[in-house]
Amino acid sequence: MKFRATISIDYDDTIVYQDFPNSGKIKPNAKEVINRLYDDGHHILIWTCRAFDRLEIAKNYLIECGIKFHLINENLPNNIEQYGGDTRKMSAHIYIDDRQLGGIPEDWLEIEKMLLKDIVKAEIIEKSKNR
Repeated sequence: MKFRATISIDYDDTIVYQDFPNSGKIKPNAKEVINRLYDDGHHILIWTCRAFDRLEIAKNYLIECGIKFHLINENLPNNIEQYGGDTRKMSAHIYIDDRQLGGIPEDWLEIEKMLLKDIVKAEIIEKSKNR
């Protein structure tokens, strides 16, 4: 069975340029890279501080733009069951956020190069846990 990483991706200034409360323009190659990860079988979780109608704006914008994702501001059902609830922190193998140490590249093709290495590392870690 192929390893499927859970990848948690911030919305504002990571997938789209900051234009709160609106949705900004999509960052270069974000759609293509995220959709490729989704199509490869990885779990894509979108996370944002947006709530209520502003969360719906973001969700609808992703759908309109054709960006594939599994959930937004929710954990995967198996994690909810395992931990007895849907915690505020997203449970993932990899987190992508514009505010992470050192920031992130502007173009998602550069992010993808970094991600592919992290997916391999996450798979090795998961395999070592299951021994």
